[in-house]
Amino acid sequence: LGCKVVDGGRPDASRNNGAAAASQSSKIFCFLDADARLDSEYALEKALDEMNGRWLQVAGTMQKPIKTGRFLRDIAYKIIYGSANYVMKKEQHSRRPFMQTCMFATREVHEAIGGFKDWEHGEDSYYAREAVEAGYRFGILESPGKVFISPRRFEECGLISLGMRNLRFIRRMKKGEMVKQSERDMEGNERYWQDEPPKR
Repeated sequence: LGCKVVDGGRPDASRNNGAAAASQSSKIFCFLDADARLDSEYALEKALDEMNGRWLQVAGTMQKPIKTGRFLRDIAYKIIYGSANYVMKKEQHSRRPFMQTCMFATREVHEAIGGFKDWEHGEDSYYAREAVEAGYRFGILESPGKVFISPRRFEECGLISLGMRNLRFIRRMKKGEMVKQSERDMEGNERYWQDEPPKR
């Protein structure tokens, strides 16, 4: 399909590599997690229209979990991702916004803040925060619909463990703190970003 394939790995490196390999005529970048999929074939078009209409230079999207087929788990994931959507919408006009999964940024923003940084957790939200601090306009898009995301990280790390970690991250981000994880969490993340899943 004429796609360029670049070196991947951790999210910050792979996203920055993709942006660096893009044509110089590219004015807006879309960063989409590998385990996510768009709501419809018109999602990108709607996202760009809304960005232009709202004069946004960096933007996030809302999300919904891909069903696992386990009734109680699916309810839990729906609550978790619904709560994340609420926080992202509520904080979108603050100095410390949140975003994840599917993100858009102009080339100007990406180059001005130096791309994604090598944080162990929440590098996408830090990206949004840096953009806002640099004076760029941020918002959460609604017209593209909610992006489907796999809850596989909850499956891998544990529902309660990862849920509590995310809540701690949100609380500390709202305080303006830069969050580093423990060595145990960092080791788990390194396994998570490997090409092959860890053996149980």
